[in-house]
Amino acid sequence: MKKLLLTSAIIGFIYSGTIAQTAEILNEKQVATIDVNGKWVGKRQQYTTDHKGILQTFEYEFNLKQEGSIVTGTSSIFGSGGYYGDMKLRGVITGNKLMFEEYEILSENLSNTNRTWCFKTGELTFAKDGNNIKLLGATPSHIPVYNIPCSGGYSNMEKVGDGSNAIDLSKNFTSKLNQEDFAVNVLPNPFFDKAKINFLLDKDSKVELNVLDMSGKTVATLQQGKLEKGNHEFIFDTQKNPQAASNYIVVLKINGTTYSSLLSKINY
Repeated sequence: MKKLLLTSAIIGFIYSGTIAQTAEILNEKQVATIDVNGKWVGKRQQYTTDHKGILQTFEYEFNLKQEGSIVTGTSSIFGSGGYYGDMKLRGVITGNKLMFEEYEILSENLSNTNRTWCFKTGELTFAKDGNNIKLLGATPSHIPVYNIPCSGGYSNMEKVGDGSNAIDLSKNFTSKLNQEDFAVNVLPNPFFDKAKINFLLDKDSKVELNVLDMSGKTVATLQQGKLEKGNHEFIFDTQKNPQAASNYIVVLKINGTTYSSLLSKINY
């Protein structure tokens, strides 16, 4: 199946907001029992440039291989006009999310020279929808090399084949999707050299704060130990932590519970 999104590059557009969903979030322990290996199929909606509507809807597909928390594989997407492409994909499962990026074109149909490929990234939440397991969430896109944002979108993927219902989906869910009970604020995002990571603790807690690249390697450890109740801010500085990566994952663990956020760097 040879498919991939082709979208016009839009300079200066930054993703914000989400599309409401009725699915229920899986918690971190439930996600740890899921077999992520195999095929996930669904849709990707591409936003308009003003982010107030949907420009196009594309068929979207993942073929994933999981080794612990590390995920590799391919993504495929196609739309009208015969445009398609297949891309290499890599990512990390953090808590109840899959953080991923596309990074290499395997095959494509690119007949319109006025357009350019935009690699997609994603902060996809594992969720329950009826008896199905899904990956739902924002899938912003970026121009290769420079990592400048394109128009972005939202994806809704469903696990197909054996293993999709390997856990009890009938109980113990935390909340409706997009009603997060804790926020990891990362600004600016995307960033050039430095990004601020901010969070509020409602009590004294044991806190670990790391920044990973998309292969799962830790590139910076910003906190490890106890923090007092209140607001906390940390700086991720790529000059102090030189890496070739364009996309990072901020992973915050508070008393053993994982929260994460995708962080992108503009390269120019």
